[in-house]
Amino acid sequence: MHISTIYIDDSCLQGYTYNSCQQNINDTVELLDKLGFTISLKKSVLIPTQKIVFLGFVLCSTTLTVRLTTKKCEIIAEMCNRFINTRRSTIKQLCQIIGKLVAATPGVTYAPLYIRPLEQIKDRELRKHRGNFNSFFSVTPTVKCHLQWWIDNIHSCYRNIVTKDPDFVLYTDSSRLMWGAYEETRNKQTNGFWSAEEQQQHINILELKAFQLALYSFYKDKNDIHIKIYMDNTTSVSYINRYGGKIIH
Repeated sequence: MHISTIYIDDSCLQGYTYNSCQQNINDTVELLDKLGFTISLKKSVLIPTQKIVFLGFVLCSTTLTVRLTTKKCEIIAEMCNRFINTRRSTIKQLCQIIGKLVAATPGVTYAPLYIRPLEQIKDRELRKHRGNFNSFFSVTPTVKCHLQWWIDNIHSCYRNIVTKDPDFVLYTDSSRLMWGAYEETRNKQTNGFWSAEEQQQHINILELKAFQLALYSFYKDKNDIHIKIYMDNTTSVSYINRYGGKIIH
């Protein structure tokens, strides 16, 4: 049995060993040839390698990471740089940049954190201009700040193929009256009451605030750690997994 990923006319053939990968290549070439397909030998890599470009991303089995190609990094950096040097732009042009950034997500860790604010601004401007993508808007410092992050970091960004085991396991919950958190790893717990003003907020917001307060309580002096979180509010879970949403509270 072979491990193969095929997208239109591009394929990534894999194997657990050098010989199994080579056999996959040989069998695939033979099968495609029998079916009447012409294989471009100049564009193909027929010798097993631990680093290969597939669909615009550099896959590395040594570091188990996915990165953007240098060319893609340069294109994104150039687009962002050109955009932040303008005072006014159309919503359509902002959408084009957002599209490029979304396409880069498989090779950029935490990319949604620097895309969501741009999507929120795009949606706000579209509502303001009644859905007219050709309308102009002022390029604010907020837009420039998030695009600058891409310019400064795009060349060094990558994404891990395998996620390491969590360093800590955290449970959080909230009611209208109070919030609580329990860290299973070190058997610690914390809780608190909401103010009268906070009690009027939506339960989804309170659930997210409970999670935030738990992070402050247990991990304010830590960095570069992996936390596994358990919450019983599906909306809050979705917001965390997707690095936020389009609605601004």
